[in-house]
Amino acid sequence: MASSLGYKIKKIRELKNLTQGFMSDELGISQAAYSKIERGETEISFENVERIANILGMSLNDLIAFDEQVIFNVSHNQTAITTNSVLYQNNSESKQLHEKMALLERELACLKEIIELLRTKN
Repeated sequence: MASSLGYKIKKIRELKNLTQGFMSDELGISQAAYSKIERGETEISFENVERIANILGMSLNDLIAFDEQVIFNVSHNQTAITTNSVLYQNNSESKQLHEKMALLERELACLKEIIELLRTKN
């Protein structure tokens, strides 16, 4: 498990353009010790896994569940797009979610206008 988790940590760190030096400084360990974590050459305490997830800006569950095959869609050879430095799979499900989000944003804008009109009447 350590090597698999270390690999996930490395891939996420690279996606976020963070260096091993940065990660080791944040964890308070040497860069060599951190490198061993990524290579799976050392056991990682639960506390350090939580700290690493926090440094990477994600939940512990998201870190453990990370699957680069889903992010890069290697197995299905579909196009991936980059939005706000996060990679999303360009498929019908994500398209439907984006359409729903756009609809909700329009509804929110309308509700804000109604609230503002009600405020000005009072």
